[in-house]
Amino acid sequence: MLFAVGCSDAANESSSDSADKQQPSVAATVPGNGEENTSVSEIVVIFSEEIDPLTLRTDTIQIIAITQNQEIQIAFTADDLSYITKEKTLKVNVNGNLIEGATHEVRLAGNKNGLGIKDLSGNTLATDSNDFYSWSFVTSSDTVPPEIVPESIKPEKNTLDYGVTSEISIAFTEQINKDSLNAAFSLYQVVGSDLVSVPGTIVYSENSMIATFVPNSALAQGGLFRATINTTLEDLNGNNLVKSQEWEFETTSTPEVLPVFALEKPNASAAAFPIQFILNIQFSEAIDPLSLSTVGSPPSIRLYAVSNPSNFIGVTLSQIDSSVFQFSPNLDLDISTDYRITIEGVENLAGNPMASAYNFDFTTRGRSDKC
Repeated sequence: MLFAVGCSDAANESSSDSADKQQPSVAATVPGNGEENTSVSEIVVIFSEEIDPLTLRTDTIQIIAITQNQEIQIAFTADDLSYITKEKTLKVNVNGNLIEGATHEVRLAGNKNGLGIKDLSGNTLATDSNDFYSWSFVTSSDTVPPEIVPESIKPEKNTLDYGVTSEISIAFTEQINKDSLNAAFSLYQVVGSDLVSVPGTIVYSENSMIATFVPNSALAQGGLFRATINTTLEDLNGNNLVKSQEWEFETTSTPEVLPVFALEKPNASAAAFPIQFILNIQFSEAIDPLSLSTVGSPPSIRLYAVSNPSNFIGVTLSQIDSSVFQFSPNLDLDISTDYRITIEGVENLAGNPMASAYNFDFTTRGRSDKC
């Protein structure tokens, strides 16, 4: 005997009518909207109903600090997120990451291309016209002046034989106003009783709070140099460095070695490469970025199938710092295919080229390969 288990049309209609179509909303937040002079180690969001925890991610939750006309994204990781199901409560650990005396805006993504925050029925979070639910608060003011981390100074005071293409860097105890940094830092070559300014570019990392000075060209060999940071340096709340800092070092009189590099695979344990990836290219020293190019005949960096070496595949190249670049193809590569990346003719800041071409071979995954 065969039994058929199903639902009548009427039952289906009743089930459809009773389905949850209500958008979830934010019931409360800590700190509250417009709250001032706050000091918190975590941000709390209470929802109107249970939320799918898989939709609470670092790309659906943003915290933006707004200070001195700058917008700075506050960094946090997936490990900083916790969701308490029974309490319908999200907690974001931000201990030590918020900027004192700054307005902070929290943005929760709704229909982020279908990947925003949703309830257990798949309804997206109720948001404003910008597709975010957002609120803001102001942290307590900062009156503590920034300081230099003494052990971070590179090169160290009175260093001898420093590389002529090496960088000058320094770390701070808190976030620094970039404009004040450009005005406060100087590098000079000491020539007799004269100080000759060395032109260059300052790169500041908000994540590490490290400032790096990259000279426009190689420093003079066997020269004496003086780096200074004066008290016009400010943190993001306008507090000035209390005491100027200066130190001297001497460059090597020995010619620089040729640049070498290593490629970092996107997944070192993978048997084969994905068809789309990003590679980190790490040189042993600062290089002339104009010598590393995706155009030319041939380009100094190029990607091609081993079976068709004259057909170069379009790539994107971006500079991370003076010695690190990121490289990625502009389109999906063919599966189960041998490819080669060739780099040649790259020069360091002293104009020394690579001694020979470097080839990096890899094979893309087949359809059955696992990531």
